[in-house]
Amino acid sequence: MDAPTQTTSPVQAPPKPSAPRAPTRRADLRAWAVLTSAGWLGVASIAPYAADVIRSLPEAESPLPVPALIAISLLQAAVFTLLAAGLGVLAAPRVGFVSRVQRAFRGEVQRPWRPEAAAAVVGGVLAAAALIGGELVFLSVLGDDLRAVWAEAPRTLEVTLQGFLYGGITEELLMRFALVSGVAWLLWRAILRRGGSVAPWAAAVAVAVVALLFGLGHLPATSLLVELDAVWVTRALVLNGVAALVFGWLYVRHSLEAAMVAHAGAHLVVTVVAWATPLF
Repeated sequence: MDAPTQTTSPVQAPPKPSAPRAPTRRADLRAWAVLTSAGWLGVASIAPYAADVIRSLPEAESPLPVPALIAISLLQAAVFTLLAAGLGVLAAPRVGFVSRVQRAFRGEVQRPWRPEAAAAVVGGVLAAAALIGGELVFLSVLGDDLRAVWAEAPRTLEVTLQGFLYGGITEELLMRFALVSGVAWLLWRAILRRGGSVAPWAAAVAVAVVALLFGLGHLPATSLLVELDAVWVTRALVLNGVAALVFGWLYVRHSLEAAMVAHAGAHLVVTVVAWATPLF
């Protein structure tokens, strides 16, 4: 009797899940490294500010020398930036949000940059206009106290550079790329339970929640200048929250880089207005 011949099934075994994912993982690791490095540039820019804040604290509050405290604070910010970039790289593609850097490393087709750039410029101007207009509204309530804050924290070139680098890059990695993506992904997992882009309402909720957190995150800096009360807290929440809504919309509608350009541009516009007019 002849030995039975071996036949092959017309249905091939599916490839191992790890095989097609390996190039994407390598690309995402490269994107993570680049975005983290950019975020660290922003962390480095706030070193003078961190030093001034720590030197203003009473010496009895910490047994560590001032240089050690400065190094620890910057290291902490660097670690948060590293984790935020990693979370964004993982979560953003899962809910349909975009980083052009990540897509470039993945070799994916990019959307045209010119419309995004135009939206980012308009968004930056609108955010700056909201900040300036809001300050003028609060000036009618806070009066000389607000003018004293402007005098104590003027829009110097150093402050503008910190806003451009730390605000435009690092804060966008922390707040939009990591937190907006993370909150949207949690909503997607908890409620939607399906793939594809996150539902518009879930993206809007994520942007709003993070805008509130963004405003709250500015309260410690405000407390260094004034004693917080309801009006000062409202000012921090409203001014920073409105700007965060603009940056968040740009992120979910366009890309992380569009939000970065708008955030950095808003700081430049505010500085130009402060230098060119007697308002501030």
